[in-house]
Amino acid sequence: MAEEETKDEEVTEAEAPKSSKKGLLLGGGALALVAIAGIGAMLAVPGSDKHPSFDGPFVMNLAGETESLTVNLAGEGARRFLVMDLKVEFDAYEEAYGIARTADTLYLAKLQDAMLTIASQKTADEVLEIGTQGIFIEQIASKVEPLLFPVHIGKTEDPMMRDEPSKLRPGISIFESTMRDPLHDQAIKIDAPNKTLQLSDGEVYAFDGSETNLMLKDGSGRTVFVDVTGIDDTFVGEIPVGIKGSVRSLYKVKFIIQ
Repeated sequence: MAEEETKDEEVTEAEAPKSSKKGLLLGGGALALVAIAGIGAMLAVPGSDKHPSFDGPFVMNLAGETESLTVNLAGEGARRFLVMDLKVEFDAYEEAYGIARTADTLYLAKLQDAMLTIASQKTADEVLEIGTQGIFIEQIASKVEPLLFPVHIGKTEDPMMRDEPSKLRPGISIFESTMRDPLHDQAIKIDAPNKTLQLSDGEVYAFDGSETNLMLKDGSGRTVFVDVTGIDDTFVGEIPVGIKGSVRSLYKVKFIIQ
């Protein structure tokens, strides 16, 4: 009996290292799997899906090749006028986009109109006064930005173009849109068969297909105006909405009152 007990003890002791080695091997395998999973997770980071960001700063003439803007001032029978040559510092996905915008005839017309509106409320003394010049330039910048960098509906080259997949286009008041996030950061959800639109996390809006200036609001109350006439009535999906650049600052190159 004693011999049998001794043999049993020897067998137990002999098997113990084998069991321990098996456990180590299994543990090592699990660690290897964890390591591989970690590497896989690192490799799986969707870098290629990351939205592009603005580059810059870039600088260009605010009025493009025309350079100088001439506007009448208030007072003295509107006989005094201001000649301005302004540079704009801006960020954008591409510098070429900003330069192309300053060559757009609609932009130039809206720019001249905005300048006349602002200047017609200022006298020569108010414009020349050092303390108010900065305010005057800030007023110009706030008016200029939505004209220079308007909201795009979809991946369009020209902000007035119709989105190709959905055929949705900017509304008449697109330049008055208050949602000014970079393109790709927000989206318009379209369910054309059921005639509904939704701006990001905002309210779902119904349309009948005749609206040329339908206002959409996101969850924060910011607006975008769209034209649904001509929309593809089979389209279901999302399209990006937003701006392709933003104004940093305006700089005076020429600032003469005559």
